[in-house]
Amino acid sequence: MKRALALTAMLALPLFGTACGNLADDITNSSNLALGDALPGTNGADFTEARNAFNTSENAADGLGPIFNERACGTCHQNGAVGGAGQQIEQRYGTLTNGVFNALAATGGSLRQLFGLGGFNVNGLNCQSGTDANPAAGATIFAGRLTTPLFGLGLVDSLPDSRFDTLASREPAATRGIVNRVTTALPNPLDPAQTTGWTRVGRFGWKAGVPNLGQFSADAYLN
Repeated sequence: MKRALALTAMLALPLFGTACGNLADDITNSSNLALGDALPGTNGADFTEARNAFNTSENAADGLGPIFNERACGTCHQNGAVGGAGQQIEQRYGTLTNGVFNALAATGGSLRQLFGLGGFNVNGLNCQSGTDANPAAGATIFAGRLTTPLFGLGLVDSLPDSRFDTLASREPAATRGIVNRVTTALPNPLDPAQTTGWTRVGRFGWKAGVPNLGQFSADAYLN
């Protein structure tokens, strides 16, 4: 969780480092910005600390395992710069039960963890982690998700719900979708509008099912 919070900090630092009214001007007037750099006004020390945590390779002593997909956030997010996309394909599986998607959670689904610690000891018991390279018997649906870039997500997180409602209202009525609102489990303490259990516009994840960067990062770190 510590590194998950650092990940959130790296992504969100631009939001809290510069006043919203001046941020767009700062970006427009900065011709020397490189992909992955901190935005003007960001606290440099905080950004460096968060980026270092993002790249830290962990082991069992840090809480890694017993099965996992990578040892560092930056291992999957590195194309172009730290925080970019990656070649890794996140593997998912499941099946349909009475016409409803079943993630086979009791078998570890829907996400497959591709690596394991191997042998390890817990309270005197010798354990073997194995891996989740083969999905559970009964799986009939398989999907792969390409690692996506994280650049600019702090700015997305900073937008109020009303901005998304406005964007949706401007779409043609014939093709207009709905603005998805989801429950907040980990509210951002720097945003008084966020509280545990309240809803917020979903803006992260493949189906906009996550309301803020803290929750988004914690899910990625856990899995």
